[in-house]
Amino acid sequence: MSLKLCKAQMFSADFMIACSIFLLALVVVMIYWSYTNIQIKETKTINEMVDKAYTISQVWFREGTPEYWDSTDVREIGLLSDHRLNETKMNEMKKIGYNTVKEKIGAAPYEFRFRITLVGDSPIKEPIAYLNGKNEQHLDIILQLNQSDLVWDFYQGHSNVDPDKYITAKNHYTDGFSQQNLMRKIIQNIDNYNSIILEHPEDLDDVFLDSNEKKILKDWVNISGHAFLQINNNLDFLKIFGLIDLGPPTVNIGTVNSSDSILKNVNIGDDIQFQLGCYPFDNTAPPYPMKTIMYKQGDPQKCIFCRWWYGNGTIYYVADTATPGHNPIVGLKPLGYSFVFGEYPDQARNVIKVERAGILNSSIAIIEVLLWR
Repeated sequence: MSLKLCKAQMFSADFMIACSIFLLALVVVMIYWSYTNIQIKETKTINEMVDKAYTISQVWFREGTPEYWDSTDVREIGLLSDHRLNETKMNEMKKIGYNTVKEKIGAAPYEFRFRITLVGDSPIKEPIAYLNGKNEQHLDIILQLNQSDLVWDFYQGHSNVDPDKYITAKNHYTDGFSQQNLMRKIIQNIDNYNSIILEHPEDLDDVFLDSNEKKILKDWVNISGHAFLQINNNLDFLKIFGLIDLGPPTVNIGTVNSSDSILKNVNIGDDIQFQLGCYPFDNTAPPYPMKTIMYKQGDPQKCIFCRWWYGNGTIYYVADTATPGHNPIVGLKPLGYSFVFGEYPDQARNVIKVERAGILNSSIAIIEVLLWR
C-alpha cells in the first residue's frame, strides 16, 4: 500500500515539474511574441516615418500651385522655380507659419524641421567672432548672422546697435564699446573660433597689440588653418600680416574677376560700386599666394576683393559690403547660407532624418528634413 502511494506521489511530482516547465516556456514564448510584435510595430512606424519624411521633402522639388504663389495665395507649397530652389518662395513659406505649412505638406501626425545649407570650399566656418564698426549703418554682417543658424559671438563696437539685430548671438561683449579692447578680448577667446570677421575696424591698427598678441593672431591663421575676414578700413590692421595697401583709389567701382565660394549670384565681368575710401592691394607681387576676386575698374593690377592663403589659413579683404545707399553688395555672402524652418525637438520617441540635394545661388545645397513624434 505504501509503495503505491509512493508511486502516486512520484507521478504527481513529475507532473507538476512538467507543468511548471511548460508554463515557464509558455510565458517566455508570450513575452518574446509580445516583444517581437512591439518591434514589428515600431519598425513599421519607422518605415512609415521614413516614407513620410521623403514625401514632405518633395516640397523642395516642385513649383507649387499657383506657379508663383505667395503667402496670401497658395494651394500647394513648392519651393522650386526653373529647376532651382527659390529664395522668395522659401521666405513666403516662413510667412505662412508652421502649423499651416504642416497641414499643407501633409506632415501630420508628426512634427518636422527643414534646414538647408550651401556646400563649397568657403573657409568661413562657425563658431565666428564678429566685431562691428563704429557706425550704426555697419550692420550687413550682423543681419546675415542673425538670419542664419550659425554659432557666433558679437563684439559690439558701437553703442547704438538695436539688440534685435544680434539676438541670436551666443555671447555678447561690449567692454566700453572700444574696438581695441574688444579685439584683445577676441584674442583671449581665440581658441573658441574658426573664423574672425571685422567690419569697419576704424580704431584698429598694427601697433596697439603687443608682440605676443600679434603672434597669437598670426599663428591662429597660419598654423591652425582658420579664416580672418576684414571689411573696409582700417587697413593698417592688415599690416600685422604683412599686407600693405596702395592708398586711396581714384574710382570706387570694382569689376568681378573670378568666382569664389563667398561670392554668389555675381557674374565675372560685372561692375559693382563701393563706398569711397576702399583701398586696393597690388596683385602683381603679393606677399602670399593670392586670388583676385575683384579688381579696381580699369586697373586689373589693383585688387579690392582679395583672398590670401596665409600658411594653413586664409585672409580675406573685402573693399566694402555696402553701396552709398548702405545695401549689401549683390552676391556677397561671406557666411555661406543657412535656412531653417521649424525647431529641433526637445524630446521625441523617434527622429528620422532625410537628406537631399538641390541647387541654390548656383551652389549645391544640402536639404535636411527632420521628422519626429
